[in-house]
Amino acid sequence: MATLAHVTTMRAQRRPVQRTVGDVRPSSAKAKTGNNAAVPPLRLAASAARPNAHKSPPKPVAVAYQPPHERLAAAVQECLRLDRELKVIENSGHTKFGVFAKPLGDQERCRQQAASAKQDTTEHLPEDPLPEAIVDDDDATSDPFFHRFYDEQGRSLFEQLLRTRMRVVALAKLANGRESEDFVRAEVELADTYARMNLWKQAHTHVMNAHSVLKTLDAKRATQHLQQQKRKAQGHHSDGTMLMLMLEYFYDRQTSPERTGDVVLRELLTVVGSWDAQESVMSAILESSNLHALFGASTSLHWQQVLLRMERQSAIFQDHVHDIEESISEKTRTTLRQVFNQLDPSGYGVVPLRVLITQLEVINDPFVDPSQLLCITESLRQRDERVEYPSMTWSELLVLSQSALRLAADAAIEDTTRDLRPRLKYFFGRFFLRKGQLEEATRYLQVAIAEGEQVNGAESVALVPYHLALAETLAVRYKQQAAVAQQNAFEIADKWLKSTEGSRRLRLKALELIDEHARRDGKVLPKKDAESQAREILLKEYATLSFVRPDPTLIEDAVEQCTKAWSLQEKTLGREHVTTASVHVTLAQIYATKADWTESISSYEQAIAIYEASCNGPVPASSLLRLEIAKIHHHNCQPRNLTKAGEAYKEVAQFFHSFAMEFASTDSTRRESCAQAIESWRQWVVLTGDSSFCGTMQDQKEVLIAIHDTTVDGYGDFSLEAAESAREVAQFLVKLGELQFATRYARHAWFVLESHFGSNDRRCRRAKKELCEITSELKSSLDPSASQNFHDHEWLTI
Repeated sequence: MATLAHVTTMRAQRRPVQRTVGDVRPSSAKAKTGNNAAVPPLRLAASAARPNAHKSPPKPVAVAYQPPHERLAAAVQECLRLDRELKVIENSGHTKFGVFAKPLGDQERCRQQAASAKQDTTEHLPEDPLPEAIVDDDDATSDPFFHRFYDEQGRSLFEQLLRTRMRVVALAKLANGRESEDFVRAEVELADTYARMNLWKQAHTHVMNAHSVLKTLDAKRATQHLQQQKRKAQGHHSDGTMLMLMLEYFYDRQTSPERTGDVVLRELLTVVGSWDAQESVMSAILESSNLHALFGASTSLHWQQVLLRMERQSAIFQDHVHDIEESISEKTRTTLRQVFNQLDPSGYGVVPLRVLITQLEVINDPFVDPSQLLCITESLRQRDERVEYPSMTWSELLVLSQSALRLAADAAIEDTTRDLRPRLKYFFGRFFLRKGQLEEATRYLQVAIAEGEQVNGAESVALVPYHLALAETLAVRYKQQAAVAQQNAFEIADKWLKSTEGSRRLRLKALELIDEHARRDGKVLPKKDAESQAREILLKEYATLSFVRPDPTLIEDAVEQCTKAWSLQEKTLGREHVTTASVHVTLAQIYATKADWTESISSYEQAIAIYEASCNGPVPASSLLRLEIAKIHHHNCQPRNLTKAGEAYKEVAQFFHSFAMEFASTDSTRRESCAQAIESWRQWVVLTGDSSFCGTMQDQKEVLIAIHDTTVDGYGDFSLEAAESAREVAQFLVKLGELQFATRYARHAWFVLESHFGSNDRRCRRAKKELCEITSELKSSLDPSASQNFHDHEWLTI
């Protein structure tokens, strides 16, 4: 992906500053004498030029009012932008180390530096040249990657996204109320953000808030549905069925092939008689005598003239139109009345339809519900496209508006939050998984998958995290059952050892160990040690025999869930997409739980290939997976596997050392990355203890020196960690006979310990003793001419 590749290319933009002995840091100004020693020269010049300058109070700036709906839309767009940028560092693994792994860490130093830099810039005189920018390795704001993912106040992308999500919740509540779909969605998204930050307690709180609001909405929806059913059962059609039928008949006359729109009285009477008269008011209006009086001497009228005559001559129709107008909300009907009167100043009762639609579209009143105006405008636009008649009456506008609003209200009775319910079940499953209630977690996640398939379809990529969470839960249940079975096996073996037969077998095994130790070493093994070793051997042996493996159905189901997730991901996004790597990682972990090491390594390698192809090279995510592969090879103690493990440990250590140097300005990232590199080097050193591992003494020397260099880069030259690694290197160099190099490392360790604890400390005295022993051995091994030129300060390099 181009976005993930941008992360790796930005790290190469940073060029560390090479200091010499003569370089002076900005903080060294404190060594000067005088009150103004620490003030930069330009600041002194500015203060001298303006001795009595004072700043006037800032003038208030008028800000245009924005309705809550507009602010809500802007906040949602900001959340989408931050979420896209955050997924970049999440997918590449940068959020696992240092400042990126602390989403709410207080970057106080960065805030102070950003504020001071801004203040220095504002206090420069316009005619003064700006000073040269000093790039300092210890300045967190000089790192382009830091500037990319932290604002000027030192807030990370996680914190920015969290604050924006909170703002969306507040604006959704302000704009639509607490019992609204937007508020529920905002709460769910905020809970998801907390879960990504591993703050599960806060996520649980917001999920419960969303769940309670959904229960309230369900109760209201059930009440509305019951009322609607009662109205239908009682025959109260307040939605203007007969009036809409009359308008439909008029529209058919307008769209007939003749396109005259004339309504014949005799045909109208026949059509009205065929209708099911369930509304008493409209039945009275469309009665034969009333229609004859309405038409007068004419046998046919244009359908719009029929409506106008009803509005002007029929008192019953006027009352009915007034009832329809009252059924519309006050703000909406007031707006409709104002727009209609503006377009009909003469009071004729007819307005141009398209101008009316345009006027309704441009209304921006914060007190009018925009969704209602949108429904009405859409209904009028459909009427214009269908009938193609350029004008409209007031009664027609009210009837169409009422019909559109009632259709929208009936649609609102339907559950529009169906897509949120699987997400809530998913969150509940994750919560129970973290609590250790695995059966409840499995049940909730299975329900989430079933509901998600009903809402989004069985082939939706939105189901991928549900399948992965269920696979993880099933794998944990399998591991739990295996641990319980192992514990039961040990209890059975321990109980057997306490029996008569077990005690006799324990004594025989202890005697065998004593005899074997005597033949091998020529010494007698103590009785307690022999019994302890015999007990440990027999306990392990009989526990293995009595171990009952757990049901493999759980782990097979977990593999099946991962396979489903992988197939959905491949069909939707492709097998090379970076998010597909997470599916391979989960599958590899499940295969490792199943002890299928070959498949586990294969899945890890596929994930590594996806990460490195998407990010244009190694990233922390791929290196951590290489570390897992190395551990698997280390677990399988075969010569070929141990060689692969050693190579993987070296590769991981070298990557994290270089990664630490690329982020040298952020202390925690550098330190934690170096710690990971040191741990990988240490694992390589552990491999050397295996006789089947082919590692030479020269390789061990290089690794120990690399550990020391990494420790110095991560913790500093004068850290206790650096002193300990220097002592370790010195001791190993003594074994190799490289005494001169060993002297340098031993002297480094002694100097650091003396700086920390003083010369009388026991640790310092021991380090000095080791140094003296190495120095004396070195002097005795040198030629007389070389020993005369040997000075104690040769280790010092400036």
